[in-house]
Amino acid sequence: MKNIIAFSTKHPISVVMGILTLILLGILGMFFIPVDFLPKTEARNILVVTEYSGISTKEMRRLITIPVEDFLASLKGLKQMTSITRDGLSLINLELHWNTDIDLTVIECRELIDINYEKLPSQCKKPSVIKQDAVTSETLSFVLIPKDEDLLYARHIADTDIKPRLQRVKDVGSVTVTGGEKEEIHVMVFLEKMESKNLTLQSVAEKIGVSNYEYPAGMLTEGELELLFKTSGLYTSLDDIRETPLEYNEGGLIKVSDIADVKRSVAEKHTFFLYDNKPAVKVDIYKKQSASPVSVVSDIRRELENINRNYGSWCTIHIISDSSTTVIESLKSVLLSALIGACITFIIIWAVLRCKTTALILASIIPVSLLSAVFILAITGKTLNIMSLSGIAIGIGMVVDAGAIVLENIQESIRDKKITRSLINTAVEEVASSNIASTATTLIVFLPVFFVQGIVNAIFTDMVIAIISSISISCLLSLTYIPAMFYLCAQKIKTPANDIRIIEHARLTYAHMLQRILHTKRTALIIMLVCIAAGCAAFRFVRAEFLPPVATNRVQAEIEFPNGTSVSFMETNALHIMKRLSAIPWLNEVYISGGLENTDYTILSDPKAKKEKITIRAQIDSSKISFEEGKETIKDMLQNTGYRTAFSQTEDMLSAVLNIKNSGIIVSDDSPEASLVAAKNIAASLQNSDVYIYPNEQTEEYIFTPDRIANSRFGITAMYAATIARSSLEGVESSPYYENGLRIPIRVKLYDRYIQNTTSLENIAVLLQNGTSVPLRSFGTITETYNEKVLYRNNRKDARFLDSETKLNIPMQKQLQTIDITKTQISEMTQNAVFLIAAALMLLYLVMAAQFESFFIPLLLLLALPPAFSGAFIFLAVFGKTLNINSTVALIILFGTAVNNSILLYETVMHMRKKNKTGTADSICSACTKKFRAVLITTVTTIASLLPFAVDPANKTSQSSLALAIIGGLIVSSLIVLLVVPAIFKTVLEEKHAHI
Repeated sequence: MKNIIAFSTKHPISVVMGILTLILLGILGMFFIPVDFLPKTEARNILVVTEYSGISTKEMRRLITIPVEDFLASLKGLKQMTSITRDGLSLINLELHWNTDIDLTVIECRELIDINYEKLPSQCKKPSVIKQDAVTSETLSFVLIPKDEDLLYARHIADTDIKPRLQRVKDVGSVTVTGGEKEEIHVMVFLEKMESKNLTLQSVAEKIGVSNYEYPAGMLTEGELELLFKTSGLYTSLDDIRETPLEYNEGGLIKVSDIADVKRSVAEKHTFFLYDNKPAVKVDIYKKQSASPVSVVSDIRRELENINRNYGSWCTIHIISDSSTTVIESLKSVLLSALIGACITFIIIWAVLRCKTTALILASIIPVSLLSAVFILAITGKTLNIMSLSGIAIGIGMVVDAGAIVLENIQESIRDKKITRSLINTAVEEVASSNIASTATTLIVFLPVFFVQGIVNAIFTDMVIAIISSISISCLLSLTYIPAMFYLCAQKIKTPANDIRIIEHARLTYAHMLQRILHTKRTALIIMLVCIAAGCAAFRFVRAEFLPPVATNRVQAEIEFPNGTSVSFMETNALHIMKRLSAIPWLNEVYISGGLENTDYTILSDPKAKKEKITIRAQIDSSKISFEEGKETIKDMLQNTGYRTAFSQTEDMLSAVLNIKNSGIIVSDDSPEASLVAAKNIAASLQNSDVYIYPNEQTEEYIFTPDRIANSRFGITAMYAATIARSSLEGVESSPYYENGLRIPIRVKLYDRYIQNTTSLENIAVLLQNGTSVPLRSFGTITETYNEKVLYRNNRKDARFLDSETKLNIPMQKQLQTIDITKTQISEMTQNAVFLIAAALMLLYLVMAAQFESFFIPLLLLLALPPAFSGAFIFLAVFGKTLNINSTVALIILFGTAVNNSILLYETVMHMRKKNKTGTADSICSACTKKFRAVLITTVTTIASLLPFAVDPANKTSQSSLALAIIGGLIVSSLIVLLVVPAIFKTVLEEKHAHI
């Protein structure tokens, strides 16, 4: 170490050139490092989708969901399995443990399906495996508004052109389209005419299908030429469909026009979207989890410019949601807070050192250390995100600690003396060991973060790398750069004879208080006990949660309609609600969506998802009205609709990226019926009036039960009879009709007037092979019943989901059959916190024991930790913050920072004891008073750098609890270290002297 220090003062220009190299590398890193909201995380969810058309929910659960769950239960890395079963659809969501290779798991999942597929019913589709790599919150959303209000064409170009083009954009995970209309050609059949001709809907659809075709027939050779020969029989107009022959019989040729009308129409709507008081088409784009929203949105906007050039004259594209703006605003907020912290830190350094040159030398460590951290983040493949920037900001106050101690000791050594190279070297060498020890203790506590599994590792690794990098570089700079610059600028440095008045007064007050404490043994013990007791009392008032809430000005409300409500009816009501909301002056933007697309598997896998629901999103102008007041006004207005209204929390980006559900209770039992009864009993036992059970869609329906004997007697299968019933109700889709590049489905169906009740359905004729027809009632019976349309299972047990806008407190006797999502997350956080604290404490002790060659001295120095934790809990309780993953990491940071001052005082006391051969109260007081200014600088600069993060009255940042915990811990631990720890040193030294 002496050689490094001596080289720095002997070759200061070389040291400066090395520092400039670090700065240049950091600047280059700023240009190439990706920008994101959170650190990169890999996808952890797999969705297994199985379709079996025409099968009821209960049968799907028995035949598909449970068997598929059974053979997927052996997947390696599986953490949790949930499933949603709907009519003809089974959706199984597999959540993997952190750090599980999802690509290998997808391969293993497909292998298990290939092996066990034969065990499933023969007519069901093979289960498909979907890697859910997209986040659950929209990265960017825009609305497509046709100027001529042609929603048919708007939906067509959105599905066939815009969606594929956006899906090709790099790092786009998925694209969904909501609203608009889809065109269909309807062949509306007259029932009596069709039956008189001995035709069925299926036979009509088949005839149309085989008459509407185009395919190559081979190659025709003419001399030396080979010409393609193909058959072209595609329909070119609706008249071609009308003229399609169905069959010849005694009455002559029967054409489609003889039994049906052919006309243009629209398909049954599954979704709608309203914007600016009129229907429109919305496109939602979701990025991949590992992608940066800033770069993805930039690429999407470039593609939208191209799309706008193609369709701008016909429609308007308006962006209604852009997550990159949130990311940029968050990063700007963190950068601004860091800049303010750096300025405050510089002012404090200048005020304490009272020398502009010295202050600039110390303050210049900040940009060098932080740019070096950016460079290390870039070369390690990390991103510049809110967590890594927070680590850099936290490091602002900590990177000057080592340099402040060196400068302070140099000033003390050269006071009233001529500045020489040897004096500088000696002064730096005196504190080098304590600086290295302090740095080691600060850094060692972060190592367990790299080994812990789960969200802590995923979120905080970037922050830890930033802190470790910046502090390590700052320690190196304190031993090389500072002595080199001090020697270069020796002529401009003026060492003040005395400190500023406030510091001098504080030093004298501290010396006086310390003298009294050192001569009164019980005082130190009382102070320590009072501090710990206050921390324990404050801890009882600190509420625990998984993620800190972040305030928003967006409100989201959901209105649920009765089961079976048509989309058109919901759209009519939604349009009325939008007109009322649009009249409110403090709402900037309102849009409403409703319904559910059959292919939105991610949404369908949510137990709360249902098609009879509309979602209202609005942005409240906080400059005109408070968020809570505006929310209550909207709530009062929506409750007048007469339908169930619930306000859901707008999903923040942190929860969206990590796919975390923040609240809810899962109730499990042995069957769907038992789980529903248990959920209702628990809901009834709660005081909350707004508890809702999901899924709970008891729907009236009719069941056709085939008579197998009758089917056998007439020579048909039960499936054939069921197909007749289904086609009579929904129609039969035939081959598509093409027009100007548009693909328009053709649907053959009966006029609605023919099927108005079960009796008319029972009278539908079933055509037999011998040409005769028999009514459908001869092949089975139709009965009325109530069935559930959605069934939910959690970890292979039937379950229900309890949700509420307020906190749910489950009675003790009911907790055995429930899973509280919030408590589960807190339990996981607690386990990680216990591991981190235990590992950090052990590592800290081992490092200090090796440094001081003692088993006992580290225990004395660790006495600074209980007061640090007490201060953290006191500040969290006073400012109303929670104990979450951020404040837990703050406790880990306190491990390294709280003991640094103890190490500094201990090194000084021992140095003075060796010099004066005494450990009296006066010598200990003199040694501690000598280092009072150094302790003050290191503590105040760290606190000052965190103040901009701690001041968050609007609750806009998630780093507030982290900053407050560190500030509280440093304030209390510094006071205890300055006043109590010296008394402990005196007692220990007296005992050692007595033994001697």
